[in-house]
Amino acid sequence: MRTVGTIIILFGVLTGLGGLLGYIQAHSMISLVMGFGFGVALFASGCVMLAGKMWGQYSALVLSLVLAGFFGLRFLGTHKMMPTGVMLVLSLVAVMTILINFQNRR
Repeated sequence: MRTVGTIIILFGVLTGLGGLLGYIQAHSMISLVMGFGFGVALFASGCVMLAGKMWGQYSALVLSLVLAGFFGLRFLGTHKMMPTGVMLVLSLVAVMTILINFQNRR
C-alpha cells in the first residue's frame, strides 16, 4: 500500500498545482478552489494510506472517480489535452492503481 499511497500523494500535489496554474493563467477562482480542495483531500488520503488505514484507499478511489467523471465529460466536449486530457489520464491511472491494489490485497 506504500507505493499506491505515494502515487496518490503525488496525484494530490499535481491536482493542487493544476488548480493554482488554472488560477494564474485564466484567473479562474473555481480552478483554484476545486484544484486545491481535491489536491488536499487526495494528499490526505495518500497519507492515511501510508499509515495503513483502508479508508484512505476508499476516499482516494471516490475522489479519483469524481475527477475522472468530471474531466471525462469535459474532454468529450472539448477534446483538449491540456489540462482536461491530462487530468483525465491521471485520474484513470489513480483509479486503476487503487483497484489493482484492492485486488492484490485479497
